[in-house]
Amino acid sequence: STQSTWGDRSFFILKDRRGTHGQIIAQQYLIQQYIEACSSRGIYPIKFNGGLFTASQNSNQFDFRRWGGAYWFQNTRLPYWGMLVDGHNELMQPFFRMYLNMLDFLKKRTRAIYKHSGAFFPEINTIYGSVLNGGWGYGCKSNRKPNWPLSQIENLHTRYEFQGGIELVQMMLEYYRFSLNDSFMESTLLPTARSVLDFYIHHFPTRDSQGRMLIFPSQSLETWLCQDVSDCVTNPLPEVAGLHSIVSLLLKIPNIMKNDREKWAHLQEILPPIPLTRDNKLSPGQKLPKLTMNTENTELYAVHPYRIITSTSNSNYYEPAVKAYRNRRFPCNKGWCQDSIFAALLGLTEEAKKQVIERANTQPPNKWKFPGFMPAFQDHQPNMMHLAVMKITIQSMLIQYDLRHPYKIYLLPAWPCWDWDLEVRLHAPNQTIVDLSLRNGHLTFSINPPNREVDIVIKNCK
Repeated sequence: STQSTWGDRSFFILKDRRGTHGQIIAQQYLIQQYIEACSSRGIYPIKFNGGLFTASQNSNQFDFRRWGGAYWFQNTRLPYWGMLVDGHNELMQPFFRMYLNMLDFLKKRTRAIYKHSGAFFPEINTIYGSVLNGGWGYGCKSNRKPNWPLSQIENLHTRYEFQGGIELVQMMLEYYRFSLNDSFMESTLLPTARSVLDFYIHHFPTRDSQGRMLIFPSQSLETWLCQDVSDCVTNPLPEVAGLHSIVSLLLKIPNIMKNDREKWAHLQEILPPIPLTRDNKLSPGQKLPKLTMNTENTELYAVHPYRIITSTSNSNYYEPAVKAYRNRRFPCNKGWCQDSIFAALLGLTEEAKKQVIERANTQPPNKWKFPGFMPAFQDHQPNMMHLAVMKITIQSMLIQYDLRHPYKIYLLPAWPCWDWDLEVRLHAPNQTIVDLSLRNGHLTFSINPPNREVDIVIKNCK
């Protein structure tokens, strides 16, 4: 029932004092929660391309999904990033369970094709963990050469894209820090982390002149690609930022095995630095190829999902991150594009506000009446990511936290205090609940447990 699903875990009421957008923003936020709850209580995760309610306007193809039945990690993850702050931790279980169930297969496949330990999580996988047959060139027009090794994936977009495993561990770390569920840590987080980090340790043994890991050949998500192994990305930012993030967070877990701690501490010492351009912006990688084939702003993955550079992180890279955002190559505010999340986490209030309004006012496709069913954009309708990104953006405007300093909670870091009044319940790390009330620019809040009040930092609306 609705009552048993939501209980008193979350609420969100918004009033726009200077405009007419408050009701539609709150409506779309809550509708997205509802759709996620409907779609997250089965065996498998939310399908990004249509979700539970996919329906073709062609009456002969009711179950058709553009992009088919496999899971794309970069798409699938987005609804789940917004569940922790809502307090709906249990809805994340199908997502974690699918990837945990395929872990043994992934380790055996890594051993078979790369001849070393660990596991790589492909960007595209079936529910079993296998890559689509077409990814190896089977069943479609193929340019596969006879001398290519088994490890050479045909699909140029995902050939060297291993980053999803790092982000999966990041999401597990965040879930653990919110829930403090030691059983989850032992059964799910640590086995996955060991396998992912073992893969990077053994797959990239080459060191640069300073003894740091060289992540090559690689690619920066699906945007910066390499047609030839000589023209690939070196040290892509998503991998570099992600490894810095998860290793530092894993080392903060008390009582992890001595062997893990020693191995991960050594890995931390040899990780390459965050790549920068010559004019001091975050860069998609240390060295980039000529070829781009998608529209991801990969240089900003240090902001989200890894959050090592935000307006509350006191990072030396904050100005390069803002500069990278201002000069991003692919501005976009639809579907899976994350510009609004980047803006919120960087404290760019007006940018975030503008993009939230734009997303909330997106109309359903022609002939569809339910206001939460979004157009296909890059994928299929109803799109599961468009309002998910909006929801994450709103949360990031309201509350930020740094898992490297888990006791601090930053409130309203990018909220338009004099424009939007609200009543909201938010969840934070260490099983913390924060109730906020903002009226006419005046903020009041309560926190549970009460002893966490000393950890509150009000960034705005004072």
